[in-house]
Amino acid sequence: MHAINSERQASSPAAIEEAARHAFQIGCSHLDKVSTWMRRPAAGLDVLELGPGPNFGSVLTLAAMGARVAVADRWLPQWDSAYHGPVYARLAELIEAGLPGCDTTPIRALVAAGAHLPGIVTTYPDAELLTGAPADGFDLVLSNAVFEHIVGVESAARCLYAVTRPGGTNVHQIDFRDHRDFSRPLEYLLMTPDQEAAWLRQTDYHCGTQRRAGAYVSAFRSAGFELVRAHVSLTADPAYLADFVPRLRACSGASLQDVDVAELEELSTGYVLRKPDGAAA
Repeated sequence: MHAINSERQASSPAAIEEAARHAFQIGCSHLDKVSTWMRRPAAGLDVLELGPGPNFGSVLTLAAMGARVAVADRWLPQWDSAYHGPVYARLAELIEAGLPGCDTTPIRALVAAGAHLPGIVTTYPDAELLTGAPADGFDLVLSNAVFEHIVGVESAARCLYAVTRPGGTNVHQIDFRDHRDFSRPLEYLLMTPDQEAAWLRQTDYHCGTQRRAGAYVSAFRSAGFELVRAHVSLTADPAYLADFVPRLRACSGASLQDVDVAELEELSTGYVLRKPDGAAA
């Protein structure tokens, strides 16, 4: 399977407008996280986003507010003059209209250069090992629907802990659904371990994994993070759950055959994590 970042993005006026507005929306959500969990302005913060998608507009919104920004992704998008330039130019307009005190000079510099300039947005070639990222380098690390695609969750959590500054914060939204069909979000739990392993190789983790919330919380805590908040943002439809649970219980080969129903009900959760003050990388 191919990652969306490696596909050529639509560049019609409507598609550019939609992409710019989506990036601005996510960027404003990031600013809300800064305000809520960092309790200080974005200016001067070092921020890392995992899996930014086909453009870097969300963290560039933070850059316009004075943050130093970086992204990490196994599939970093290559500059496409028909897509990135127009998206960033329109994003700059949206930021200027909606965020008082902004400075869109960095974004307009990318448009003028026709490239993702490393002095404006630092890039790392994977979101799991964070190769090249500095120890204790980031005040805030963000991701949205990324962790369910990561192969080694435990090692990734340890790497995140290493690059987060003491007292720093991570905010990760994780989607626990079977990405093949969101209307039937638990079907992949009927696979045996061997079947899931073969499926993961085939899909390259693009459709999620069988891991439930408890596995992620355990990985974060084992890495050394303090769990500040876990907010369930999406739950399974009761009728679907009532149909699915008996089928899972009858599936003797399933590794999660006896998992608690509460773990099945939870489909998407946002985690706020903190690296303790004075902690080593």
